[in-house]
Amino acid sequence: MAGAADERGWIAEFTEVRREDDLRLLMARSGQLALRRLERRGIVRAAWERAVGTLRSFTATLSSDGSVSLGFEVQPLAGAADSGDLEHDLVALFMELGTLGREAGAGIVFFFDELQLLGLAELEALIAAVHRMNQLQLPVAVVGGGLPTLPGRCLEAKTYSQRLFGFPALGRLAEGAATSALVKPAQALGVRVTDCAIGRILAASEGYPYFLQEWGKAAWNAASARASRARARSRRRWDTTTRGTHRRRARGASRRASSTRPATGSSPSPCRTSRAI
Repeated sequence: MAGAADERGWIAEFTEVRREDDLRLLMARSGQLALRRLERRGIVRAAWERAVGTLRSFTATLSSDGSVSLGFEVQPLAGAADSGDLEHDLVALFMELGTLGREAGAGIVFFFDELQLLGLAELEALIAAVHRMNQLQLPVAVVGGGLPTLPGRCLEAKTYSQRLFGFPALGRLAEGAATSALVKPAQALGVRVTDCAIGRILAASEGYPYFLQEWGKAAWNAASARASRARARSRRRWDTTTRGTHRRRARGASRRASSTRPATGSSPSPCRTSRAI
């Protein structure tokens, strides 16, 4: 999906949420990257600086000196996203990003994986910000992935989340889609998956994406290990054949060298031995 967003001129930023993460810090980092990319699109400098100032204000509560190093030489914008209330501040930040994106002719989409790890207050703020973007028709979107508990947590955070978001369940894949999930990544690397292997993996995984991924990984590693063993056997055979040939040549050379030795028993000269070999 991020690739599709890039192809359509949107700016896509991906974040994997960890249990100890602070949403304000996550958004500060993602917002920084998005603004850097927008800067390169030749937008109006004053609008860009206002958005950066808002981002600086948004991060003001994250450290004891009232700032986070974002690499921008722009002062925080007083009164913008600096109330200390996460929901209010995140809505204000999204509004500035959306306004800037609209001026640049580009949307911004934030991807979050493991979204269920956010606290309830953080989910409330994120959903409220997306809701406001929907109301104002500003080009800022959020795509989240998580465990099956995520829809319930979103509904608990904001009752309107069910109307605001779609919650597609990622269940079993149809046979064609499951086969493509196995075959296409391998084909991109010039590797062919046999029909027998595909059939056995589909049967074992029952079409579930997670198990397709695990079985595909295991099959890839097994094939790689088998190929490594085959290469090792080939090297051993080559070494054995080569050494045998060298030994036979050496024995033949030794016999020829012996036939050239003087009757007195003195060793042949190095020059004569060299010619015999």
